[in-house]
Amino acid sequence: MSTDTTTVTTDETIRYTADIVLFAAGHILGAFDAVGRDARGRYVSVAYTATLPALVEPTAGDDATAARWWPLDALPDLAFDHAEIVAAAANH
Repeated sequence: MSTDTTTVTTDETIRYTADIVLFAAGHILGAFDAVGRDARGRYVSVAYTATLPALVEPTAGDDATAARWWPLDALPDLAFDHAEIVAAAANH
């Protein structure tokens, strides 16, 4: 594993920098950093995509009681800008 350090200039957004720097690594969809995207505070989400060779059962972690797959055309209401992130992944 390697990491890169990139300077974000004062006239660039985090998303712009992520799009340029991280997208080249593959499977990184981008950073979602709109001001006000989360009422709890300033949060940035970096979204990744993956292609699985076969369907796997999702497993809930310690922050969820359940996990499941949803068809894209039957998603439940999603918090914040998560519908935008799913749409970006579906169009990727």
